[in-house]
Amino acid sequence: MSRFLRSQAYKRNMKAGTITVGEFGTAPHVPDSEKGFFSKLRKMTDMESVLSDNAVVSIVNIAGKHYALGETPFMQELDIATLETKGRKSLYKEGGLMTQTPHPVKDKAGNSYIVGQSVTLTGPKYSIIKFPVDGSSPQTIAKLPTRWRLSPCYMHSLGITENYIILVEMPLAVSVSEIMSDMFNNLAFIDGMKWHQESVFVHLFDLRTQKPVRKKFTASPMFLLHIANCYEDANGSVVMDFPCYADSTVLHEMYINKLREPKGAKNKEFCDRFITSITRLVLPLNDNDSRTEIGVKGLPLSTTASFENPLVNPVYHRRKHRYIYGMGVSPNGADKGQVTKLDVETGEVKMFMEDQLYIADPIFVPRPGAADEDDGVLAVVCVRSDVYKFGCLVFLDA
Repeated sequence: MSRFLRSQAYKRNMKAGTITVGEFGTAPHVPDSEKGFFSKLRKMTDMESVLSDNAVVSIVNIAGKHYALGETPFMQELDIATLETKGRKSLYKEGGLMTQTPHPVKDKAGNSYIVGQSVTLTGPKYSIIKFPVDGSSPQTIAKLPTRWRLSPCYMHSLGITENYIILVEMPLAVSVSEIMSDMFNNLAFIDGMKWHQESVFVHLFDLRTQKPVRKKFTASPMFLLHIANCYEDANGSVVMDFPCYADSTVLHEMYINKLREPKGAKNKEFCDRFITSITRLVLPLNDNDSRTEIGVKGLPLSTTASFENPLVNPVYHRRKHRYIYGMGVSPNGADKGQVTKLDVETGEVKMFMEDQLYIADPIFVPRPGAADEDDGVLAVVCVRSDVYKFGCLVFLDA
């Protein structure tokens, strides 16, 4: 069973027969009657009309309700029995957000958290939003300043341990003035983003005190989209595992015309863009260290594993884990995708692949009562490159 999400952007686009609302990498088509200065200005006074609510990134369970999320501040509620779109929640109206991280994290009590960018009188802020497990209204529990006053950094996800929320400020900045200019001139969101070859900043927010941790951590420049897992080790340090890239160039490789180009030996540079480094950051929280800024070095967990959309057995969320799973494209450009399993203790890598089979995010289903971390099933949605409109569900022994 499948249905298109009935977002406002979808309805407007279907009615017009073209893209009418700008997306992350897609500029809208604007009729001549709306290209004048005053028409543009009038549209900018209604931010919800220029921000797409086309939630294309994730489907999540928050307080017993299922929502489709994108990077704009809208949550599309779904009826999971029929896949109908039930309604829309606007975090722009409720919390003043312009963006949101579409991969929420949960604490041990079941409360969900995202990070969004809000604009205040003193400039942009990172707003940490809590969705209580009892279904009550979302709460802004903190607003943190950005490293560059008018250029907040792009965030697609956040991390969480038993006691801390983790925010990663990458040097991919979103210029407020350029974004407003792009929206005014009907350009795509990505056109207002700029990579700066500078350090990564990592911030911790203490869930117990509801205050930011005084120590700030820095690391070499890197770009990341998703986080596999975070936990606190026996020394009290925060450990964070994730796939990352040298820079944000990979975002510019995902235009449809580039995806349709020949791959493999004919375009090795394209394939190399998607190779990730599975990396670990250890953030020391030793109270005897008086420094407020501490440099940390990313530790490679494997020299051979390369994948995205990482996950661990959900029983091990916020706990020390041994195995990370993920999906990706063939590293040598062959016509197939792959599911990868990485043992972070031994570095051993196992893979599943099949010619002309392309793989979406795996979902780990633990075996009830299992003693071993990798005792479970991976459910994987796949499509084929050689069969039009073919889809299948593959189950793998984890």
